[in-house]
Amino acid sequence: MIMWSHRDVVEARRLIAPHITETPLLWSERMSRPGAGVYIKAEALQRTGSFKVRGALNAVGRLDEKARARGVVTASTGSHGKGVAYAARALGVSAVVVLPENPVEVKRKAIEEYGARTVEYPGTSVDRIRYARALAEAEGRTFIHSFDAPGVFLGQGTVGLEIMEQLPEIDTVVVPIGGGGLIAGISIAIKEASPRTRIIGVQPAGCAAMYHSLKRGEIVAIESCRTIAEGLSSSKPEPNTFSVVQRYVDDVVLVTDEEIKAAARRLLLDERILVEASGAAATAAFLFGKFPLRNGNTVLVASGGNTDAAFVRELLAPTGPS
Repeated sequence: MIMWSHRDVVEARRLIAPHITETPLLWSERMSRPGAGVYIKAEALQRTGSFKVRGALNAVGRLDEKARARGVVTASTGSHGKGVAYAARALGVSAVVVLPENPVEVKRKAIEEYGARTVEYPGTSVDRIRYARALAEAEGRTFIHSFDAPGVFLGQGTVGLEIMEQLPEIDTVVVPIGGGGLIAGISIAIKEASPRTRIIGVQPAGCAAMYHSLKRGEIVAIESCRTIAEGLSSSKPEPNTFSVVQRYVDDVVLVTDEEIKAAARRLLLDERILVEASGAAATAAFLFGKFPLRNGNTVLVASGGNTDAAFVRELLAPTGPS
């Protein structure tokens, strides 16, 4: 039984509204065709460069005064950590972010510039979550899960509220999946208000824990994640988001790293939107025909833009993806 509703997402928006940007929904002339408009939800233009700040603000903002005084800790590949660091600074809370070994440098630097302490820890996302939980207990902090905490995915769901207000007639919304927080929140927001709207999830083929879990009908962990989309590198779903995805999401499809690169290049050169690899996954699924196209409006969620110069150079190289 799903314990969260559209009303919970509305309440999350009330809480986080002073600290976020309503990102634009951009019509794509090149990807649209008669009777089938294609729009890009440009969360790469969100504060901190990612949708992740929405959930972080909601999770930290819901803490009582005693918990705020003790501080928070989270585990992240970067963008969620950046969001938590931003939220903590905005709300006067101390934060620690557990990162993978050798994290994307621009993400680590941004987290520290927002005032959070960073710690690197090896292994999978499950290993980092386990370590962050132990650190939270040792230091008396509140652990904030990067996607499975209700405060987090309900905050992410505010993306769905904005989409419905910006484009009332929607046939399909395509959303990248790592752990599932973004698609869980969006699907709660949209499906309860518009059951006919199709929700399609997208995972990298080299890190598809949610995809395989849905196929099995139960949560399964994968041994390793190999993808350029580090923001989607989650090796195991968690119960809350998994249950929401099972109930509301119509399909989950896979894209390759080369397809992600090609989509990121198209977004940069044709749409003038710079995204990180994770932010191109939904567009990749559309461009490479991973799901049946229908008449009506399709929204592709460009979830984040926290990339580095090396990725941009690769996209612009003459031999790069086309």
